[in-house]
Amino acid sequence: VSSLDRRNRTVTVHKASVAGGGEERVEFDKLVVALGQEPSLPAAGGIADHAIPFYRVEHAKQLRARLQRLREGSTSGRTRVAVVGGGYSGVELSCSLAELCAGW
Repeated sequence: VSSLDRRNRTVTVHKASVAGGGEERVEFDKLVVALGQEPSLPAAGGIADHAIPFYRVEHAKQLRARLQRLREGSTSGRTRVAVVGGGYSGVELSCSLAELCAGW
């Protein structure tokens, strides 16, 4: 967002180069400004104690390392993993985990 005109109810945004670049003015009826997010892990069932948030590359590396340790420590050859969160990232992670674990 490069500018906000509350009186005329418009926001000017920078377009990504893959979308042609430049700027675009967008009209709005209601505007919600979200400045980012912080991981929010539910306390229920020990999730916060054992979960790895999945927002950055280092989180993906931590997850892969933990999965490898679990796999190596498994006596049955099976490891159960739960993905908490069904948003875009959670669904994408679930699909990637299925592909990764199928090759083990």
